[in-house]
Amino acid sequence: MALYENGELYKAYPMLQKAYKGGISTPQLALCLAYCRVSIDNDPTGAIEILRDSAVNFPDFAPTYYQLGLISYKFGPVEDGGNLAQAINFARKAVELSPDEWLFADNLATYYYLVGELDSAQYYFKTASELNPFNKELADRVRQVEEAIAKSDSMNILMSD
Repeated sequence: MALYENGELYKAYPMLQKAYKGGISTPQLALCLAYCRVSIDNDPTGAIEILRDSAVNFPDFAPTYYQLGLISYKFGPVEDGGNLAQAINFARKAVELSPDEWLFADNLATYYYLVGELDSAQYYFKTASELNPFNKELADRVRQVEEAIAKSDSMNILMSD
């Protein structure tokens, strides 16, 4: 794990694979291996299989769902927004399990923003900003979604006249 944590993915990957052959001993092992599988082998399907196994064995480990959301968003089926729908479901589970983790709330907010669910995006961006009040980027995201909501409200008023 030290090689992985130091960013030496190519050296860590064979050791992670070997450790995984004995089964998932920790959810962190699954996360690291899944990340290498996507980053090195460009194999999101294999990474998702590892993470799903991990979710079965460690159902309360929020980072697994966070990672599943990222992979679903980046590599999932784009037709009819399927990748975002999957990402939202996984990110929602991560937030449910770790409501005090600002990164998970920010991620969920971003997915909601991308599908145009602005009220949900606003709620989770605000939540993330409250959890990490010194992060200027989060404050900017709150402001951005509030502007989008105001613009949408203005358009709705104009269209109803």
